[in-house]
Amino acid sequence: MSDHLQVGNLSPRIQCVAGAGQSAFSYSFPIPTAADMAVWVGTVLQSPAAYTVTGAGLSTGGTVVFASPPATGAVVTLVRRLLIQRVSDFPQNSGFLPKPLNDELDFQTMAIQQVAEDAGRAVKRALTSTNNADLTLPEPSPGKAIKWNASAAGLENSCADVDTVLAGATGQANAASISATAALSSQNVASTAAAAAAVSRGACDADAAATAADRIAVHADRVASDADAVSTALDRSAVHADRIACDADAAATAADRTAVHADRVACDADAIATAADRIAVHADRVAADTAAASALASAASASASAGGGAIRISTSDTTADYLAASLVAGGNIALSVNNAGGNETLTIAVTGLGSAAALAADTDGALTANSDTKVATQKAVKTYAAGKAVENVFTKQQSGTVFSLTDGASIAWDLSTGQTAQVTLGGNRTLAAPTSQVAGTYYALRVAQDGSGSRTLAYNAAFKGVSAATLSTAANAVDHLVFRSNGTVLELVGFKTNVGA
Repeated sequence: MSDHLQVGNLSPRIQCVAGAGQSAFSYSFPIPTAADMAVWVGTVLQSPAAYTVTGAGLSTGGTVVFASPPATGAVVTLVRRLLIQRVSDFPQNSGFLPKPLNDELDFQTMAIQQVAEDAGRAVKRALTSTNNADLTLPEPSPGKAIKWNASAAGLENSCADVDTVLAGATGQANAASISATAALSSQNVASTAAAAAAVSRGACDADAAATAADRIAVHADRVASDADAVSTALDRSAVHADRIACDADAAATAADRTAVHADRVACDADAIATAADRIAVHADRVAADTAAASALASAASASASAGGGAIRISTSDTTADYLAASLVAGGNIALSVNNAGGNETLTIAVTGLGSAAALAADTDGALTANSDTKVATQKAVKTYAAGKAVENVFTKQQSGTVFSLTDGASIAWDLSTGQTAQVTLGGNRTLAAPTSQVAGTYYALRVAQDGSGSRTLAYNAAFKGVSAATLSTAANAVDHLVFRSNGTVLELVGFKTNVGA
């Protein structure tokens, strides 16, 4: 039997998961003394008073017994931790004793195993790596990530807080998706208005139909203008959002293009509907003129047949050219006076009216006929609009006017003046309830401190999510707030403080 510890090829560390009521945990590696055992429950280092150690000085290990069992499921870690120092000495010319030497060698072996265990948990290059980069860590910086530098020769801190960048990109992507949904909703409303205008045209006689069609055309134009305004508002909102979340440019730009594309498709549909209305009005007028001319021509023909080829006006008229001086003909009607000063007769000729036949329907989805005698069907117009569904790419910046709000104890904000506004606070103020909200629209407000600073801004109940929107207090400091309207209130979706004077 050996009179010293046998140190085998074992890790000086073991972990166990505590069972219900379990207080004893075994270890298989040797320890010289009970003080050489360190015990953790979870991440908490335990005091030696919380447990007892058996098996110290034995090669086969032993047991750690807790005075109070750890919680069920807790991870218990047992580690041999030696004080790495040499306290033994072998005097010159002293007698050679194997046990002290064996004990010293055992200690050296256990110390090496302890260092190897610690080194095995360190970050390091693979044994097969050919890179000689410096692995020294940079100084810690709050919120920053560690990355390789530009030459991959060492490590450095990132420029931005990665958590903030990720949260901003996610929020902007959601906002852009909401903008695209609002644009598609605007397109559906415009299409429904155009269809209603087309149905209403068939309910009236010629004159009433023409008047109603004109009014519908004007309404459709106004709907198109409103859709353009929505498109412009969304574009401005998207551009502003891009500027706020510069790290999310790629996702926001893609969403903006989708929204602009949907708006333009809606505008094209409005324009086509307006053109169809105008064609219908023109067709109604042509039909009315044709019918009137036909009736007039029929009357003239009948009278001419009864009076020898001309219309007899009077049997006793002796004033020369009486009819020529009294009658006025339209552009498509020519008057000829016969037998002036005697029994005058009037010849009426109708020209340039063409056929009175109804206009034909055009089902060509490309609208290539370019004809004044055909009217495009609804299906053809829809096919033509769908063919215009192409992606648009801006080559210039898209922006809108920044409106200045009037500073006062209560600051009014009329949102119909624009989606971007600014104000400089000259005292402690309250932002009044905004007017002219449009659901789904984004609005931005730039708030600046005056030269004195420390001005506060309270918010009307029509502003939601502003409890944490505390302004910067430095003189001339500038903060930015971004809101989204649900039609009734403005919801705060972005707040950036102290962006500069």
